[in-house]
Order: sequence, then structure tokens, then C-alpha cells
Amino acid sequence: MRVVAIGGSDAGIQAALRARELDPSSEVTVVLADAYPNYSICGIPYYVSGEVGDWHDLAHRTIADLEASGMTLRLDTEARQIDPEAHRVHLATSDGRQDAVGYDAPVIGTGAVPIRPPIGGLDRLGAGDGVHLLHTMGDTFALMQTLQDRRVRRAVIVGAGYVGLEMAEALTNCGLAVTQVEQLPEVLPTVDPELGALVRAELHSHDVNVHCGTRVDAIETTVPGSPHPLEVRATDSDDRALRLSSRRRARFGRRAPRRPTGGRRGRGARCQGSHHGRPSNADQPPRRARRR
Repeated sequence: MRVVAIGGSDAGIQAALRARELDPSSEVTVVLADAYPNYSICGIPYYVSGEVGDWHDLAHRTIADLEASGMTLRLDTEARQIDPEAHRVHLATSDGRQDAVGYDAPVIGTGAVPIRPPIGGLDRLGAGDGVHLLHTMGDTFALMQTLQDRRVRRAVIVGAGYVGLEMAEALTNCGLAVTQVEQLPEVLPTVDPELGALVRAELHSHDVNVHCGTRVDAIETTVPGSPHPLEVRATDSDDRALRLSSRRRARFGRRAPRRPTGGRRGRGARCQGSHHGRPSNADQPPRRARRR
């Protein structure tokens, strides 16, 4: 039995492990677009804040652990097409090579993608401008690079779901002045409004400036030399226009590590990191990250 799992987070990895458990003779291949299989994306805010001191600790299992189970990992590889008649998945590696792998049973466990609301400027501004999406380990390294290399003092977080709230806590712990914007009437909109109100009060008690019932319309760069390189234009529930200035802006999707500079892996001052070189997964410790 040949099993190909597309996606290297919890769903794909659990399917691959279960296939090997049920049939140890099965050939199981896991295809993932980056080099970080079975990482706790939900734990990223705790790495940003410094509570998780080493980004390797976000791994539920190391690459060595996964390969020891008998699966084959195709890292930095995208599944471009499934041919159901030929029972083949066509692949493309990060360096442009084309390949294909045969299967008897395919598993698609790619998960979701962050919501990208129709906010003006998102199509042209990115991490280099200080506008960050947070969904992958690569996104995390880019954010840590911004926090390390630039004098970040203020941040605007769009979204007040689980990851948005955790990032508000993380960036506040980093010493940033944080503004949080939520389009719905209350923070943490998946729970009862009464509980959300208690969470919002707690945010205020930690000096997080919260705007509920507020729609973000656009992100703009300001004039050169301005103390706030980015400005967020928003509209509140009374249709009043708001302009929220930010030294750097972070946007976190409704779904949600510092790179090592040498010596001890990934250790350093809180909320500082390095982006020099690509981190090696070969030396990941066999420790488990927290799960939500």
C-alpha cells in the first residue's frame, strides 16, 4: 500500500502515522511546502514573547522521530496536481525541479489558509514594509526579523480571535504599544459576548487599545521621515473614520521563532531573533510544544 499525505501539519502527519501503525509494510510519503513538519503553529505567539525560548521546541515531533516511524518526508515540495487515473501526484520542489510520486491512497491534509480581507494595500505591502501575516514558520521568522532589525515601538493587530489575542499579549510583553482592531462587536467572537467583554477588559488593563465593531479599510505608508511609517485607516460602528498610526503593523489571520545566530540554538533576548541562514531541522530536540 502506497499512501501519499499532502500537508505536513497535524492532519497529514497523524494520517501518515496511523497508516504506518495499521500496516507497517505500507510506503507512506508526506509532502509539505516548507521544512517544518508537525510544528505547533498555535504556539508561535509564545515564541515571539520569549516564553518558548527555542523555536525548535514548537515541534511536536522531530524530523528524526517522523522518519523513524517509517514515513518519507518530501520537504519544501508542493503538490501541483493529482492524476486520479494514473494514481500519481505531481510535485514541484522549491528549486524548480518537477517530480511525481505514485499512490494507492491519497490523503489531503493541507488545512486552511488565513482570511485575507479586502483591505487596501495588502496587495502591495508585505513583511519588508512591516505588514505581517502570521500563519507559517516562515511568517514567524519574518516577523522576528522585523522585531530585531527595526526600532519597533507600536503595532496594530487586525483581528481579535485566539491568535490575535495571544499576539497582543506577546507584543505587549515585548514592550510594544499595541492597538487591536476587531470588526465584530466583541473580542474573541467565538465565545459568548459576556465572556468576550471580560477578555476585552483584561486587555485594557494591560494597556492594549481595543477597537471593536471597527473595519480596517486600508494600510498606507506615510511620508518619508514620519515617526510612524505605516498608517491604518479604519471605520468604526458609527461610520466615523479612524487613523491608527503604527511603527510596524501586524495582521494575523483568524486561523494561526526566532532563528539562531550561533552558539545555543535560538536563545537570546526576549522578542529578538536572527534571520541569518536557514535553520537546520536535523538537531531538533525531541520535546513537544504546547497544544491549544
